[in-house]
Amino acid sequence: MARAAEEPLWTAERGGCPRPRSIAMLTVMFYEPDATPRTVAFDRDRLVIGRFPSSDIVLDDPRVSPHHAELRREGDRYVATDLGSRTGTRVGGAWLRGSTLVSPGDPMEIGPFRLAIASSDTWAHDPELGLVTMIRARPHDDAPRLVYADWLEEQGDPRRAEFLRLGVLLKRMPGGHPDLRRATARLRQLAASLPLGWRTVVARPLIERCGPFELVCPKSWDALRSTDRDGVRFCAVCESPVHYCGTLEEAREHARKGHCVALDGAIPRTSGDLDVRGEGDDARGNVVTVGVLLPRS
Repeated sequence: MARAAEEPLWTAERGGCPRPRSIAMLTVMFYEPDATPRTVAFDRDRLVIGRFPSSDIVLDDPRVSPHHAELRREGDRYVATDLGSRTGTRVGGAWLRGSTLVSPGDPMEIGPFRLAIASSDTWAHDPELGLVTMIRARPHDDAPRLVYADWLEEQGDPRRAEFLRLGVLLKRMPGGHPDLRRATARLRQLAASLPLGWRTVVARPLIERCGPFELVCPKSWDALRSTDRDGVRFCAVCESPVHYCGTLEEAREHARKGHCVALDGAIPRTSGDLDVRGEGDDARGNVVTVGVLLPRS
């Protein structure tokens, strides 16, 4: 029987995925010079702040030490600690010596940046922000995605709901499944009509051709560690950041610098489309092999 173009390939059973009661998250607001304030949530009790890419919150400024400071949650309390930084850390306008208790809203200043702990109770005021925050905090978890999909459908947004459910389906679908190719094609079709910024948060493509593993990496985009930027995640295996790219040109630019990249599923792919010559390699004619995140096909 023919299937209508807009008919979902897969829908979640009502009641099959209960709404999570709560997820303990450490939520931080931070302010960059001349930039819109951002709120980022993490599902861990200790956050390292610094200039190194391995930091949970990366502040790219020479005045910020590689591992500058940390925030940690101890039960209902929050503690800020300066990690022996070169330029120091201020909390509430006072220079931090060692560690101190902080409350939500207390300003924490590191170089030109200002941070503050925020409440993670966003459900009542903005349900969608609460759902997206849960996905950011637990990108590998299916439950928040399915809850979000149900909510989107109730709000009259079936395309984004289907995109989320297809992502869960493809993660569970074994290789060689008869619906695999059709589901992948439908996911790519939906992706082309949805905002790139939103896809960056919820996409879960596989990793291929990552340096240490030559061809297939055991990680996927949703398994990488979240950072303070939606378009950058950190791979603990490679010990390097991975950049999510919305265009092939953007991905090639990162590739030329030797960066690992995540290529958005809406981009048509061809064999070798990210084989580029690295900066400084022209004389030797070397070709850079970069980590490429591709949709399952």
